Amino acid sequence: MAASTPVAVAAAAAAANSQVPTVRPELPTPPPEPSKPLVPYLRFSNHFWGTLEKGRVIKGGIAGAGAEIGGRWRAMTEEEKRPFKQAYEDDKKIYLEKVKQYYASPEYKEYEKKRETAKRQ
Repeated sequence: MAASTPVAVAAAAAAANSQVPTVRPELPTPPPEPSKPLVPYLRFSNHFWGTLEKGRVIKGGIAGAGAEIGGRWRAMTEEEKRPFKQAYEDDKKIYLEKVKQYYASPEYKEYEKKRETAKRQ
């Protein structure tokens, strides 16, 4: 008498069906995209860390440092934030140009062809 557990039934059905399952090929990996520019707040944060004196201990550790950076950013006027925002806008223009070049590159076109071929199989 055959076992009637779901696992046994599935195993028997798989054994009866001698078809080999088709294995879909893996999709290709796209070439690396250009890096996005840092937003103004993160630029300020990096600047802040660069201006700290060596050995200065911030109360509250990393969380305290984040709170201090955030508080300083919120307290800044738009005029004080302007250099960080302008640097972001300048880098953003460069980034958008690089993205256009990226999608028009032969490497990306080759990736698209390989991806479409793999999807059809």
